[in-house]
Amino acid sequence: MTSAGWNSLLNDCIGIIRRTNAERQVIAAVLNTDEIPIDDLALPADDRNLIVTFHYYAPIRFTHQGAPWSETFARIGPLDWGSPDDEAKAAADFEKVSRWSEREKRPIYLGEFGVYERAPSESRQRYLSFVARSADRRGWAWAYWQFDHDFAAFDSARQAWKPDILRALIPPAR
Repeated sequence: MTSAGWNSLLNDCIGIIRRTNAERQVIAAVLNTDEIPIDDLALPADDRNLIVTFHYYAPIRFTHQGAPWSETFARIGPLDWGSPDDEAKAAADFEKVSRWSEREKRPIYLGEFGVYERAPSESRQRYLSFVARSADRRGWAWAYWQFDHDFAAFDSARQAWKPDILRALIPPAR
C-alpha cells in the first residue's frame, strides 16, 4: 500500500460515512509503516470531526523480538531499549506527529503500541513508559496493545494485572 492508495481508500470511506453521519467523530489512520508518513496524509480540509491515529512499534526489531509468527522476528533477541539514541529516535517520531497535528489542527490518538513478551523485562518497561508518557505530555489519548495474550498487560490465568506493565503504563500517583 502506498500513501496515495491509502488516502484514496480513506477518503472514500470518510465520504460514505458522511452521507449519513455528517457530525460523527471518525478516527482516520495514517498509513501503518515504521516511517509514520503523516505528512502524506490527505484529509478533507473542511471536515473537522476527524481524529488522526497511528500505531507505534518502532523499532519493530525490538518490539516484536521473539515473536513466533514471524520467521525473522522469532530469531531476534534479546535486544535492549532505552539508550539515549533509542529515546531520541522515538522523541523525533513523536515530534514529527506533533508538528503535523499543530499545523493541521487535528487531534491525535496513539491507537496502538506495545512490546512482545519475550523482550527483556526492564527494556520493555522503559519502552512502554517512555511511549505512554510521551503521548501524555502531548495531550494525546492512547491505547496499549493488548489486554491479554502475548503483549499482555493482564495475566488471564492468574486474573491479575502484570504489575511491571501496569506501572509502566500508569505510574503510581505521587
